[in-house]
Amino acid sequence: GHGAAGPVLAVHGSTSTTLDFGTAMVGGGSICSATRYLVDGTKKRILNAGGRNWFHAHHGGRAGVAYYNGWATSSNNFVTPNTDWVLMCSDGASKVRLYTARGVLDNGNGNKRSSNGVTGLYINGETSEKSDFAVAELITWDRPLSAVEMRTVLRGFAGRLLTASPPSMPSPPSMPPSMPPPLDPPSPPSPPPSTELNPVEASRSYSSQRNAFSMLDSPQAWRAYHNNLDQWMQIDAGEEVMLGGVITQGRHDQDQWVTSYSVEASVSANGPFTLVGKFAGNSDRDTKELRMLNTPFRARYVRFIVESWKSKISMRAGLLVWYYLPPAPPFPPALPPSPPSPPSP
Repeated sequence: GHGAAGPVLAVHGSTSTTLDFGTAMVGGGSICSATRYLVDGTKKRILNAGGRNWFHAHHGGRAGVAYYNGWATSSNNFVTPNTDWVLMCSDGASKVRLYTARGVLDNGNGNKRSSNGVTGLYINGETSEKSDFAVAELITWDRPLSAVEMRTVLRGFAGRLLTASPPSMPSPPSMPPSMPPPLDPPSPPSPPPSTELNPVEASRSYSSQRNAFSMLDSPQAWRAYHNNLDQWMQIDAGEEVMLGGVITQGRHDQDQWVTSYSVEASVSANGPFTLVGKFAGNSDRDTKELRMLNTPFRARYVRFIVESWKSKISMRAGLLVWYYLPPAPPFPPALPPSPPSPPSP
């Protein structure tokens, strides 16, 4: 619960619990965390610094906020309900990234702040504004993280916290010893053929767009409105499929294409999304580049997250999929034995 698909291994504490992380964040640096308020507890600060008016991820019942001697995000709540897990990274200054169901959100307000002067990092330390809390992840660095590094860390957190591990399949039962093997065992079914899937434009969504013509072989492409590292395109396969690979092209009418990207997938439009691959992209306008996943992944929604590009962010894309086969019909029941013949008169 609380935004996770299953139980989460975490440290829980009350307002009387204090955790001291020593010299973490002293002199500035970056921080990534997964924390949450407890449902029936006090909701003030969780991660707090000594020496500065500084908090990260929680304050006054609001989740997904940051203040580093000044607001680094909006003061409004970003996570509803506010007791869900908050997966958030920051460089302790101006870059703040928050993991959401729609991907990694840039929730910084654009103001330049600073963590210089921090004398220590705590939970419920060096403050009277304390909380009942849970913490599952906390990492700090003594340097600024890039936006790409923050997204990588947050996707790792999400993969561990928000995605349930599928149960392993039980072994098939062995045949009873008295049952003789069949004389002609049936051949195993052939795997279903793969299909290039090129959903219509109405099945696609974007982080931002100037043009939205992202089908393979379309006369233009999807072109992002912003050329930055927060851009993505999402394709709805229309039903759950086994995703085996992705296919990309550049923009047909201009020298614009994505040169590297990562792929996340989910069975739900609202996530959680799982990182299934990082790939080299295109090097020209129209060549179709097929990239195969290491392991097929069950999904309906597939998101292409741009990591580098030529000139401007432009892409056309499709999917390589296997559809689920319907279950085989059951064998008909055996016919009852014939009744005995009537006696002769």
